[in-house]
Amino acid sequence: MNGGSAADGATVVQNSCGTDPSQQWKLRSTGTYRTVVSQLGGKRLDVADRSTGRGAELLVWACSGGDNQQWARTTA
Repeated sequence: MNGGSAADGATVVQNSCGTDPSQQWKLRSTGTYRTVVSQLGGKRLDVADRSTGRGAELLVWACSGGDNQQWARTTA
């Protein structure tokens, strides 16, 4: 997460591998889907503004149960 922030709306950025809690995540089952939970503050990986477009911004946000926090593994 940008700057190691756990605040709602903190931007998720790609970075080199590290052991900081801001780089550690857990998958939690919600039935058919999963939520991606940050180990820094327990916030969820969230697609900004519920966008479905390419290049959508990823943020961390408190659990809302919204579709923009639900993830599924698919085959290419």
